[in-house]
Amino acid sequence: MSDAEWLEWRRAGIGASDVAAAAQGRYGGSYGVVASKLGGVKSEGNEDRKALGHAWEERLADIVCAATGLYVVGEQMWCEHAEHPHRRATVDGFLAYADEVTVDDVSAVLELKTRHPNAGSAWAYYLDQVQYQMHVTGVS
Repeated sequence: MSDAEWLEWRRAGIGASDVAAAAQGRYGGSYGVVASKLGGVKSEGNEDRKALGHAWEERLADIVCAATGLYVVGEQMWCEHAEHPHRRATVDGFLAYADEVTVDDVSAVLELKTRHPNAGSAWAYYLDQVQYQMHVTGVS
């Protein structure tokens, strides 16, 4: 799927980043989430940093596998809650004991973060994001 298709799919539901932004008051908080859904917010303009983060995800997945013995599967999977399809999440991946599995066989959601060296971490934001991903996917 193209980036435009993903953005349209994302705009049509409530995603993990939306929930985390609203809960933590980041990126415009609840107002920013609603404005983005209505098309009133322009892109953050961090395309270079976003592209770099995506480029690192495969490398980081290899490190996770080497460090834990778990495989990273389902990278960038578009997920919808089984009963409430407007609840959505794009996960960086899932952790599994084998490389050929279904979502029913995974052990955990994997969220990878790459940040500018001088940027602080936003642990509460990340926690809210991952908990919502777990809710959407049913993976605990």
